[in-house]
Amino acid sequence: MLIAHRANNNHNFLENTKEAIIDCLTKDYIDGVEIDIRMTKDKEFVLIHNMLIDKSSNGTGFVKNKTLKELKSYEFGSNQKISTLEEILKIMNNKLLLIEIKVEKDNYEEVVNVFYKKIKKYLYLNIMVCSFNYELLKRIKKLNQKIKCGLIINLVINEDKIYNHLDYNSLSIHKLDKAKDYDFIWTINNTNDLEKIIKTNKKLNIITDVSYKLYEKYKRAIM
Repeated sequence: MLIAHRANNNHNFLENTKEAIIDCLTKDYIDGVEIDIRMTKDKEFVLIHNMLIDKSSNGTGFVKNKTLKELKSYEFGSNQKISTLEEILKIMNNKLLLIEIKVEKDNYEEVVNVFYKKIKKYLYLNIMVCSFNYELLKRIKKLNQKIKCGLIINLVINEDKIYNHLDYNSLSIHKLDKAKDYDFIWTINNTNDLEKIIKTNKKLNIITDVSYKLYEKYKRAIM
């Protein structure tokens, strides 16, 4: 599958915005969308990658220190507003939604409980939750075994957890040289790397900022 990283593709919308996701959902060659979520001060989940809103909006400060109302008062991109997780769940079709939960401290117990309350009525969707935080995924699985979870491996992070298959359904990795035995790889943006992947693991799902480019170049090989 080709997964649009943070809903990036050949469009002018800011990453992790509703407008970008809607555009990706209309493209036949995109099989899924990856998003990042963080919890706000008033326990809502919003789509944003960084801890701070400084780079992606006309505001400043930490996401965790702001309410949803405060965050909605800022512009993210050109006349775009920050989106909540539920706003995205409501527009999803049958494509995969890969949700990376971002946590900054050991409050994953609270994060998991709030997250599950938000997502439990949308479990009919094609969703996979992913994280670097093994304990977070373990707790999600404890709440509901049916939720698909993906553990992210990066450098030495989580390499000692790769055999605990009861706590997750897939493995993701950032390292191309070790991609042979994994399910997802982040973030492939050039055709040379794609060619290497095709030779070693044709079933590997690719997370990319340029789905259109990879599809046009190698659509016969990846279909």
